[in-house]
Formats: sequence, structure tokens, C-alpha cells
Amino acid sequence: MKVSSLYSMTVIPISKVQVSRVPRRNASIVSKAVQIIRIHGQQRPLIIDSNYRLLSDAVAYVALKESNYRLVWTFMLKNPSPDAIRAVSRLMDCSVAMRRETIAFNAALRAVGRIVSPDVRILADELLPFLIAGR
Repeated sequence: MKVSSLYSMTVIPISKVQVSRVPRRNASIVSKAVQIIRIHGQQRPLIIDSNYRLLSDAVAYVALKESNYRLVWTFMLKNPSPDAIRAVSRLMDCSVAMRRETIAFNAALRAVGRIVSPDVRILADELLPFLIAGR
């Protein structure tokens, strides 16, 4: 079985997403999610099934609605199981964390690039591969 037959990723109108239960309204969590979405956009897809039912991350759904998103990025699991939903959700969290760390790494690397002293620049260029490898 091809992995691609187990899921699909697509952009759909948020109005197509079916929510069976809206989470209890925790204003501070939703407010923080709205702030993140307004700054960075939708960070991870909503996980849905083939009937467009939301399977995970209801807070993100509410925050996207409050941010007036009309189209949302989705990850559709064709045969969802609790384990598959949990695994995909955790992998999405990892992906967001890696992107966030990559942004910080690139900013630090640009700062190294602004070093003007030739001796320090040579030292930085020689140390960088060891630091990236963690040795």
C-alpha cells in the first residue's frame, strides 16, 4: 500500500470543516493562538478525516475562524485511528518546532557573517561545522 493512499494534503474552505464539539472556551489559549496565526500564519494543517470532520487541534480551528481565515491547510487521514491521529499531530508539532529553530539558527548565522575581524572570522568558519554536528 502506498503511503500517499493513506492521506492527502490540501487547502479547503474552512466552512467545509465539520466540528462535532467545540472545545470549552479558554479565552487565553485561543487569544494566544490567534496572535500566533496573525504573526506567522497557519503553522500546521488541521487534521481531518475523509468526511471533513476535525480530528485534532480544535483550538487552532477556533483561532483560524476568529482570524477570519476562509481557506485552511488540511491533512486528511483516509482511515484515521487514534494512534494515527496522535502520531500525525506529534509530527506536525515537530515540524513547527524545527521551522522555529531553523529561523533562530539562520538569524545567528547571519550575525556570525557580520564579524569583521579576519582572525575571528576564520575561527568562526572553522568552528561552525563542529558546532552544527554537536561535537
